[in-house]
Amino acid sequence: MNSVKMETNRLRFARPSLKDQPAMLVAIKESEQALKEFLPWVPFALSQQASIEHTQQAIDNFANFKEELRFSLIEKASGRLIGAIGLIIRDKDVPFFEIGYWLLAIGYWLLATQR
Repeated sequence: MNSVKMETNRLRFARPSLKDQPAMLVAIKESEQALKEFLPWVPFALSQQASIEHTQQAIDNFANFKEELRFSLIEKASGRLIGAIGLIIRDKDVPFFEIGYWLLAIGYWLLATQR
């Protein structure tokens, strides 16, 4: 898959990488209470090993265009990982995607879904 730069004035969308995995785990743990109410995967993503496995799966999904294409959302000003947005593949032939996301900071979700 070609490398495409995706960003807004305040956010950078980063493909999954093991380099960002530690920051992703910290962000999930920081948001655990809010996230676990709506996202059933949260209790299973709180260990270092689980986080690495999920990141490797996300990398594989990009390589093979399957299941979900998940991006880390990086705040440009601080370089901080503030959440994730995913295109959940429902039908490759149409193509038809569902958007799923979670964020640390309120106010960014609209920016993340506008582009």
